[in-house]
Amino acid sequence: MTSTHATRRYTEIGLSNVMLVDVEIRTCSRCRARELVTPNIETLHRLIARAIVGQPGALTPQAIRFLRIWLDLSCDELARVIGVRRETAFRWERRDALYRMTPGADRLLRLLVLNHDPVEQFPLPLFSSAGVRTPTARRTRLHVLPEPATGRAIRS
Repeated sequence: MTSTHATRRYTEIGLSNVMLVDVEIRTCSRCRARELVTPNIETLHRLIARAIVGQPGALTPQAIRFLRIWLDLSCDELARVIGVRRETAFRWERRDALYRMTPGADRLLRLLVLNHDPVEQFPLPLFSSAGVRTPTARRTRLHVLPEPATGRAIRS
């Protein structure tokens, strides 16, 4: 197994606009399978969540789904907390839906994220089946690229 460091788009969490800079990538010498090594995944996901809520403009359906899962809420629970029907919360996460979150619900979700205590075990399997290994200590930078409508990048 060989190890390299590179910049990589982090799509395992359902977001297409997150870049990890100088992250370790291991490659199997026999089968050429590649594995991303993510140091301190709970902290990484908390930084992503906070970067998302700090971006201007409406939350995208992918961002809403990521934040809901990061908050460890089902769609029904999110609907109940925000005070909408469950169908409404389901529509917010649909990529093809024209129904957007209201400004008040958007602000409430952002406040929930900012005031959330991190969970001990992050539900990574809910995002994807990508394998995650215990990494060696190394600083990885995070870039959350702007959504097409915002035009601004957030860096941590």
